[in-house]
Amino acid sequence: MTETASDATTKPDRIPTQPIQARYGSYYRNARYVMVLAIFVMAGWFGYDGWAKYPAQNAKIHANENQIKELSGKTSDADQRRLAELDKERKELGDLNSDLAIQLQKLLAIGLPLVGIGYLLFVRHRSRGTFTLDQNILTAPGHPPVPIEQIKSIDGKLWRKKGIAFLNYDQIEGKSGQIRLDAFIYDPKPMDDLYEVIARHHGIWEQTKPLPPAAKK
Repeated sequence: MTETASDATTKPDRIPTQPIQARYGSYYRNARYVMVLAIFVMAGWFGYDGWAKYPAQNAKIHANENQIKELSGKTSDADQRRLAELDKERKELGDLNSDLAIQLQKLLAIGLPLVGIGYLLFVRHRSRGTFTLDQNILTAPGHPPVPIEQIKSIDGKLWRKKGIAFLNYDQIEGKSGQIRLDAFIYDPKPMDDLYEVIARHHGIWEQTKPLPPAAKK
């Protein structure tokens, strides 16, 4: 639901006596740290295949094939028994790993850590800083301090289900902008409290507040 400041019909029935602060959500960051760790583990796995396992396997295959060639013209019982053992071993070793397969493993081993580092930087940037509501002034990362009465409009249609709202303001410190409130990326409880104060101030809390568990069924 999108409302403008002129649409406000009610004032908040609770005014925070202390600043409300919402830092990054622990679950959001920790879950993504696990993903980054998994990326590095995969990179190590690919690196082991590309620099150790695949070359070693190819070396065993070449050695096996050379021994088979050396014994192929011999007819003694011992040589034939050894030849049979080598044939069985060759089947167990499988196919040679191509140069392309080896290079691909090495490329993934080098590239995945870069992807992991880039994703880690993105996650930390996206959840950077702290949202603070103090004396009806909202401070958000990347934005100037915004008095809540100067918020032009609120898009809260996603708050009820996803905990996401957009606050639009203009001409503060010479620029306009949109603040995204996200109760998943940032600590849910203080973010809920922060949004409630702002939504009540603009008269849209009842339309956008989360439904009680019984009403969701």
